[in-house]
Amino acid sequence: GIIAPGYEPEALEILKTKRKGNYNIVKIDEKEKICYTNKNTKIGVITMKKTALREYAKLIVNVGANVQKGQEVLITAEMDQPEFVAYVAEACYKAGAKKVTVEWKNDALTKLHAKYQKLNVLSTVEAWEEAKLQHMVDTLPARIYIMSEDPDGLKGISEPKYSKSLAARGKIVKPYRQAIDNKHQWTIAAVPGEKWAKKVFPHLSKKQAVEALWEAGIHSRKDSCEGRLQW
Repeated sequence: GIIAPGYEPEALEILKTKRKGNYNIVKIDEKEKICYTNKNTKIGVITMKKTALREYAKLIVNVGANVQKGQEVLITAEMDQPEFVAYVAEACYKAGAKKVTVEWKNDALTKLHAKYQKLNVLSTVEAWEEAKLQHMVDTLPARIYIMSEDPDGLKGISEPKYSKSLAARGKIVKPYRQAIDNKHQWTIAAVPGEKWAKKVFPHLSKKQAVEALWEAGIHSRKDSCEGRLQW
């Protein structure tokens, strides 16, 4: 599944060609636009309350990933979202998940690995990594990707070296990926990070930029008729 602020018809056509078109797409309604007159004046910013964040986490888990009772869950997230990831993990357990595992990503560390490791080391898939992949094949966990990273987070990385390492690792990982393809649930959800938000709203403070990005893309409310979340 994919949770996004919106999509164009062309995007749907592209998705039809991927994974046999089996996608659960949740469109987010933009309710209250943010208007800023200058860097010192803000209009319409509403700080994201913890209750709203928890509701978003529930939406990701119950609708996006459709976590089942007794199922394992694997969350992949950036290190700038510990609080929200905890909300998602709790929502998974409340949905009946047997076990929730979190894999943290960090662009700065990825760049360091690419810079200092030799190509053969960078390209190696260790035995413990293959064991993790086999466990994924055996258990078919629901996978949740929390996207919040800096769009330019890998800027300056040694692209030829890094690309070669990914290609080499991909050959080893591919059979495991194919073994789970179309057999498990997965979803991608956006959560505003400071660096991402500052690129969208460079004239605002980090806190204001994050709030503005939340408001621009993810505003929740209760549907008074059906009692269901609308995003």
